Amino acid sequence: MKTFTFLSVLICFYLPTHAQITFTEAIGGPSTDQALSAEQTIDGGYIAVGWTKSYGAGDWDIYLVKTNANGTIEWTKTYGGPGEEVDCFVHQCTDSGYIITARTNSFGVSAADVYLIKTDIDGVMQWTTSVGGPAWDEGHSVIQNSDGSLVHTGFTNSYGAGSSDIYLIKTDILGHTLWNKAFGGTNVDHGHLVAPALDGGYLIVGETMSYGAGNYDFLLTKTDTAGNILWTHTYGGSGDDSGWGICATADSGYILTGLTDSYGEGGKDVLLIKVDRYGNLIWSKTYGNAGDDEGFFIQKTNDDGYVITGESMQTNSDSADVLLFKIDANGTPLWTAAFGGAGDDGCQTVQTTRDHGFFLAGYTNSFGAGDWDFYLIKTDSMGRVNGCNLADPVVTMNTVTLLSSMPTMQTTTGGITVNQQSQQSFGGSAVLCTVTGLPSQIKENTISLFPNPFNETATITIPDFSSDKILTLFLYQTNGKKLFEQKINSNSMKMNFENLEPGIYFYTILNNNTKVFSGKFIKLKD
Repeated sequence: MKTFTFLSVLICFYLPTHAQITFTEAIGGPSTDQALSAEQTIDGGYIAVGWTKSYGAGDWDIYLVKTNANGTIEWTKTYGGPGEEVDCFVHQCTDSGYIITARTNSFGVSAADVYLIKTDIDGVMQWTTSVGGPAWDEGHSVIQNSDGSLVHTGFTNSYGAGSSDIYLIKTDILGHTLWNKAFGGTNVDHGHLVAPALDGGYLIVGETMSYGAGNYDFLLTKTDTAGNILWTHTYGGSGDDSGWGICATADSGYILTGLTDSYGEGGKDVLLIKVDRYGNLIWSKTYGNAGDDEGFFIQKTNDDGYVITGESMQTNSDSADVLLFKIDANGTPLWTAAFGGAGDDGCQTVQTTRDHGFFLAGYTNSFGAGDWDFYLIKTDSMGRVNGCNLADPVVTMNTVTLLSSMPTMQTTTGGITVNQQSQQSFGGSAVLCTVTGLPSQIKENTISLFPNPFNETATITIPDFSSDKILTLFLYQTNGKKLFEQKINSNSMKMNFENLEPGIYFYTILNNNTKVFSGKFIKLKD
């Protein structure tokens, strides 16, 4: 087994890219609000969807949040009925509106049905539909075809060969069902994400207990455009292995992400699998540490690398943080980042942005107004957010050999469509930390804090300093707690940090309450 340990340590303070906006925000109300899916929108802003107990008509409602490019909220909406609407995914359609796939037990024909919502560009509901049968059915992911039709995946207990099967549904842009298929064996089979195949048809990643080597195995299924299965592969070991994300590669293959407790360093590790266009295994690797690490989403970067997001629990912590790390085309780690505070923080989606940064939508109970809040994070191209709750986790990479099989899955059809009118209301927000760039009056590449790392003292230098600037330095711990603030009254100030514990710290400089610079430094042990 080949093992490679990767530790990202920032020795010099971070110099942000001027053109890349970064921010973090906690959005929600007094109860529980969690984001699961997000995209950058055609206007350069962001759309995020999850569920809320703080607002809406029922126990849980769908919560849709639209921000501009700086992370400022433009509007929020909730959708649902008296029961629960959860497990949601959002995609912006070609008409600039949004399609949401979720699960509902407020509407439909059974305890839970697939729940489809279509809105206009302002989040105003155009139609809602539920699809399912007499048992429990869920929607997890949706894509739009070039002809405007929509394809949704999830799982069904109403139809199929086993206790639950993968559920693939195709509708037109008005929500009318064109066909639906259930795929699986005699046990549990779930679809987590659907993606267009490079040569046409659809790819579904998920998990199976009907086939494979262990309890759950990572499952990849390819269908044609009519939803007929072309091939299926499982990947895994003796433990639980699950698939959550997929991305096309430059060589016409695919790279898959998920989680494993069959292999790796800890209880769970991030699992990456490289396959060819037919699903044949090329390589597989795990990433993690002695704690639990989970990978949920993968996106390609402009340099043919990939970013993966999920959750990580370092060995010296009882809580999880948002995990973001980048690899090259061969799976070698390039950098890692983690975001969070004293509580649990997680993320199930990442999107590359037009400025080559990354947008993450997840959930936090470290920050915000309620028990849990939406956690929206915009980073630069190196996964950095200026001064906002950033750490560098240890990630160990292992090259592993997965067991693979090609089962023959059974296919059935079935589904009842019910048109329902959901209730719609508005939500609220609480801002955690917003950084929207650097004012031009101070040149960021002239600011320095030296030495870095340091023992007791360091000197901050601002050559552009002038008396008309009212500058204040704020010092923060990695969990976002402010330690102190200090006025800057000259272009060079020696600062004494002898009372600080050894570790990583962030500092932010404000000019008349406007952020002009943020950085990171390290205090060494004596």
